[in-house]
Amino acid sequence: MITICHDLGLTKLARHRDEISGFFSFANLLSCLVSYLCPVSIEDAHRHNDNSLFDKFKKTTLILGVVTIANSRMEAVEDIQKRVAEVLKHIPAERLVLAPDCGLGFLPKAILNQKLANMVAAAQLF
Repeated sequence: MITICHDLGLTKLARHRDEISGFFSFANLLSCLVSYLCPVSIEDAHRHNDNSLFDKFKKTTLILGVVTIANSRMEAVEDIQKRVAEVLKHIPAERLVLAPDCGLGFLPKAILNQKLANMVAAAQLF
């Protein structure tokens, strides 16, 4: 699996949040390299990616971070469901896997458990 974190550095090179051409170029390269062989994990919860980024992964299984790991704000099931519905316009359901953004060890166990429960509840709605 290959993980694309917002802290990877590619997004930090951009002067503005919306200026992520380096991130898109990296996605194009990854899509060509990994094809069916390797899933790609993309953090999306703490800052949603431009939906057109998901179009770059034409054959790749995408693991999408849908709950944040750096704060205790609880994502509502409906908010997760809404984001997933947006992404499903770009990636077929059979190639989309929901996950937390990387690094859940920063949260207290009770918050962690509720975030995961909300993520599972949202996934079950599809």
